[in-house]
Amino acid sequence: MKRTIKQEVLMRVALVFLVVVLSGIVTITSMNSSKSYTRAMDQAVEINSLVLTAEKAHYSWVENLCSAVTMGTEFTGSKDYKTCVLGKWFYESDLSGVDSRILDLIKEMEPIHQAIHESAQTVLDLNQTDPEQANEMYLNVVKANVNKLVTILDQVSEISQELVDDCQTNL
Repeated sequence: MKRTIKQEVLMRVALVFLVVVLSGIVTITSMNSSKSYTRAMDQAVEINSLVLTAEKAHYSWVENLCSAVTMGTEFTGSKDYKTCVLGKWFYESDLSGVDSRILDLIKEMEPIHQAIHESAQTVLDLNQTDPEQANEMYLNVVKANVNKLVTILDQVSEISQELVDDCQTNL
């Protein structure tokens, strides 16, 4: 049984329509994936930038404390762990879309970070009565905690860089 010209034209029109619909679906899906990867990459870059800023800030903070203890300068660093860059990220940011590995590291950092900031007053008070013990506490406790914090921040940075690389590959 042969098809008529009308049937042939209808079949070809239906085929073109199907191809256009499939093309549209593929295009829309690809665009949505691109947006998703771009958002994820932006978040990872933002986290990486925040980590670098937090590392620098905490190194400056600990050196400021060192100057206050050893040279008697005024300590101008924050004693409130919630007000620094890292504290604001921990306690004021929406962390819902953050990679679970980074969230685990944040939970690990929180008590160390809190101890660092709260130890400033202890060291400063101790410096008034026993400068040698204050210096020892600074070196063995505060500086050690800052080094632990920075080590964990480096891990966060590595993960965020890995996320950026993955997003670039997927894009």
